[in-house]
Amino acid sequence: MPADMHYPHALKLMSHFRARRYLNCYLNCRISL
Repeated sequence: MPADMHYPHALKLMSHFRARRYLNCYLNCRISL
C-alpha cells in the first residue's frame, strides 16, 4: 500500500527533474548560439 502511495510522487518528481534538465539544456543552447 505505501509503495502505491509513493509511486505517483516519485513519478512526478522524475518528470519535474527531466523537464528542468531539458529546459536548462535548451537555455544553454540558446546562450551558446
